[in-house]
Amino acid sequence: MDLKQHMEHIFYKEAHQIWQSVQQEQIRKGAEKYPLPFNPDNWTEKDLLQHAMQENVDQVHYMYGLYLKIKQRNEVIKQTIRSLQTRDESLCLHRDLIKDLEEIISSEES
Repeated sequence: MDLKQHMEHIFYKEAHQIWQSVQQEQIRKGAEKYPLPFNPDNWTEKDLLQHAMQENVDQVHYMYGLYLKIKQRNEVIKQTIRSLQTRDESLCLHRDLIKDLEEIISSEES
């Protein structure tokens, strides 16, 4: 395994940059909401666990919402494919568009 190749891969670099941006925004929000930076010594173990569980529930809600939006978008694409297939199939543009849309659907469903 070439760890350096993985560490320098553009996907991971971009994901890390996005993560850092979101982290900075969360810290900014925390600074507006709380007078002091986060310190686990200021929380009980129960409070830390409860807060983490609440955040996790929110995360699942966001992921499910994203899933529903992807599913809805895919249905629109499928309807577009069916609509294009019923029109003049001799148009090359339609065939290319149908192919592109079908590739999007198949990649999302796998």
